[in-house]
Amino acid sequence: PSVFPESDGWRGVWHLSATAPVHDATNASRHGIDFRTLDAEGLVGRGRFCDTGWIRVPDQDGLEPHAITLSAWARREGSQVDNAKILSKGNLADWHNSWSLQAYDSTARFGFLAVRTDSVRDTLRPADPLPEGEWSLVSASWEPSSGTLRLFVDGAATDSSTRMEPFERFAGMDMPLFLGANFIGTLDEPRVSAVARSPAWMHLDWMTQKPGSTALRFLR
Repeated sequence: PSVFPESDGWRGVWHLSATAPVHDATNASRHGIDFRTLDAEGLVGRGRFCDTGWIRVPDQDGLEPHAITLSAWARREGSQVDNAKILSKGNLADWHNSWSLQAYDSTARFGFLAVRTDSVRDTLRPADPLPEGEWSLVSASWEPSSGTLRLFVDGAATDSSTRMEPFERFAGMDMPLFLGANFIGTLDEPRVSAVARSPAWMHLDWMTQKPGSTALRFLR
C-alpha cells in the first residue's frame, strides 16, 4: 500500500527520481511528464534541475481540492525571472493560475498566489528571498471554513491572510499542474494535499526532512 494514501488527504507526492514517467507516490498514480529537466542531487534522494524545463501533471479532479496544502523543497541557482514557479495549477507562462508557489519579481521571494472567484489575487510573500544554493522548504495552506491562508518557509509562518471565496475555477482548474515552470534551480519532494495542514504539521514536515535531520523520514 502507498505511504501517501488519498484517505489521508494526499493528492500528489512526486519523489522526482530519474525514471520516466515522473512517479506519483500516492495511490492515485498522478504521474508527471518530463520536459527538459535534468536529473540532479536532491535533498532526500534524487531531484530535478529545471531552468528551461518543467514537469507536467495532467489535470484531474483530485487536483482541485476545496482545502489545500502545497509544499516543495527548492534550491535556487542565481537570479530568477518574473513568475518563476515551484508548483502551480494553471497556465505555464503567466499569472493565470488557480494557485501557485512562485516568485513575483526578480527578488526571488517565493510566495503563495491564489485567485478568488472575483478574479482578485491573494498573494502571500516572505520578507526575504530564498537563499541561493541552499535547500528551502516552501509551503502554503488554505483552510476554507476559517478562510485562513498561510505561507511557510522552512516550517515557520511568514505571511497570512483571510479569504472566504473559493479558488477561481476558470483561471486554471481545467489546466495541468506544473512542477518547476521557469524556476532556475533544483526541486525535490513537491506535494499536494486536499487538507489544510496545521502550523505544527508544517514545522514537523520541515524538521523531519531538513538537511542533517536525525528524525524519522518517510520511506521512499
